[in-house]
Amino acid sequence: MGCIVHRICKLVESSAARRDGELQRFYHRKLIQKGLGKARVAVARKLGIRLWIMLRDQIAYHEFCRRGQMRQNHGNACAWMPETRFGANGHRPVD
Repeated sequence: MGCIVHRICKLVESSAARRDGELQRFYHRKLIQKGLGKARVAVARKLGIRLWIMLRDQIAYHEFCRRGQMRQNHGNACAWMPETRFGANGHRPVD
């Protein structure tokens, strides 16, 4: 298991993370907030999620980024928790 985590952390430092401006900003923000180790893990997790979506939808990375830009431009992107059954805060109404 440690070998896989080590390889993922090396991938974080590879050219994929260095070429993507959004990932760079995210990494530097997490580096300041949480420190080196947690920043690497956070970016590795983000890359893993992106990879999973790309494999699921069978799309290339540039198409993934294009779709993300379309969502941001149309207001469909949500950086917060998704809407729940009881509203934005997710609490049940008090009877």
